[in-house]
Amino acid sequence: METAISFGSERQYAIRLIYVENMELSIKSHKHLHLPEISPKEENAFEQQEHFGIHLDKEYFKFSAAHFLIFPDGSSERLHGHNYQVEAIIEGNLEKGGLVYNFSDIKPLVKQICDDLDEKVLLPSQNPWLRLEQRGHNFYVNHNNQKEYMFPKSEVLILPIDNTSTERFAYYICHRLFKEIKNIFVYHHISKITVRVFESKGQSGYYWKNF
Repeated sequence: METAISFGSERQYAIRLIYVENMELSIKSHKHLHLPEISPKEENAFEQQEHFGIHLDKEYFKFSAAHFLIFPDGSSERLHGHNYQVEAIIEGNLEKGGLVYNFSDIKPLVKQICDDLDEKVLLPSQNPWLRLEQRGHNFYVNHNNQKEYMFPKSEVLILPIDNTSTERFAYYICHRLFKEIKNIFVYHHISKITVRVFESKGQSGYYWKNF
């Protein structure tokens, strides 16, 4: 049985693997073999499967924040904090010069999002077990009529999510990053954004979305 393997537009480097009855494998170079031509339609289909992107993982993509998870039965963690680390992958079409985006254009956007989350008590606005109320310069947080917290307004950030999990933080950062890019670039060519949020080494949540 013969199996011909072609490497897309680099067909000149294709090889043919010939399996003989005694299972001995021999490799012959392209120039000694006749390989079928790839049609323009097949070539275009191959190119459409290509994906390009940039991966941003800087040490300063971090924020320290307090939170508590609320579980489906209404119970919760105690208030505590983490030193979070953020990574982002942006995929899209290559522009002139062979770039998806210039790293220098995107890094400040990720850093600003992290800075806005830094040194805050992060609270979800869409959790049914939580009631939030601003009174003067303070926020009062009532959890299921069992616990009540009071925080200075300046130290609280209320996010449009249903829980303060790493997965939801990744969701929030992903959508905000996409919005920031759209606001800066008149034309954007993003096909997908993936965000990963680490709350400790080896422990993270992530979210991705096709745009």
